Amino acid sequence: MQKTPCSVVFQGDSITDCGRNANQEPDAPGNFGNGYVRILCGRLPQLHPQRAWTFFNRGISGHKITQLYARWQKDTLNLQPDVLSILVGVNDVWHGFKRGDVYDGVPLSHFIRSYDALLDFTIEQMPAVRIILGEPFLIQGSAWTEEFAEELTIRAHAIRDLATRRGLALVPYQKVFTDALQTYTVDELAPDGVHPTILGHTLMADAWLNTFKTLNNG
Repeated sequence: MQKTPCSVVFQGDSITDCGRNANQEPDAPGNFGNGYVRILCGRLPQLHPQRAWTFFNRGISGHKITQLYARWQKDTLNLQPDVLSILVGVNDVWHGFKRGDVYDGVPLSHFIRSYDALLDFTIEQMPAVRIILGEPFLIQGSAWTEEFAEELTIRAHAIRDLATRRGLALVPYQKVFTDALQTYTVDELAPDGVHPTILGHTLMADAWLNTFKTLNNG
């Protein structure tokens, strides 16, 4: 059976990175990390065996939208993916709180402009690419504060607006984790409220697949 090629780039921060080995070849198993990306690298070929899959995990721990912007050509556009998944935003808020007197976050207006510009560049160079935006999320773990939650909610709404305005798919990760708290504890999902456990990553992968189904030919 002749298979149709399909490449997927996962972009983001530590939640996407999840311990990947950046020194290995882009599609080597050790470069997928140990989170939702790795799970999807197994599930997508299982669900769609008619496709010849290639996966690239380009998440980097600690990165914010500005750092994605700086490496976008090399780490995204040059790879020419058929599907692009982006999850970013938590560090843009979190780093503004945890650096003491030195602000290291990304102001909301700058965040929106940078994210919008990345989408412009992507669609201009790859008009056929299918894009999935991930909603940043936070639950009441050790890193949670009311201010953190409020500011991150604003970023999540901004990403939802970008997705709606551009007709892009979105994974509602905050709802996924909020709903999961009806069944599981914070420690079972993400002890610090930011970085998921393997259970949390599995729920993320399931939610991503549900969104992927909504894409054309998904």
